[in-house]
Amino acid sequence: MGADIGSVEGCYRIAHDDVAWKVLDDEAVVIHSASAQYYGLNRSATVLWRCLVDGASAQTLSDILASRFVREPELAAAEAAEFIESARGWSLVVRDEAVSDSAVLLDREDSSAAERPDSAAVNGELYEPPRVVPFGDLATLVLSGE
Repeated sequence: MGADIGSVEGCYRIAHDDVAWKVLDDEAVVIHSASAQYYGLNRSATVLWRCLVDGASAQTLSDILASRFVREPELAAAEAAEFIESARGWSLVVRDEAVSDSAVLLDREDSSAAERPDSAAVNGELYEPPRVVPFGDLATLVLSGE
């Protein structure tokens, strides 16, 4: 892991003016309008993405990974930082010091037990670190008819 939570200190939110997204089967598909690129987020990344709707700190994202997916705090911090760096690199999230974590923290406390498993396996699936996967150009997809 190349990222460290110190390298992404602060609060972040989805770049609402530039992205559209939808969650399908616990994974998100994100379209960046300016570049016409689309991306897939795996299950753990989608959990973090939902927290970024109103904004969250890098530390909060790390805490969510640690608690919901039973990750060691140091590993969760590195995975959260790597996710933020990747999403920022694709211009999907932006740093925004005006956001507050309070809504995320309240929401986290109300989450169901199903989202707070006892092990790294969730619904029979093994945990995967949060990933943003670029799929390519949306125009190419549309023209290909897939």
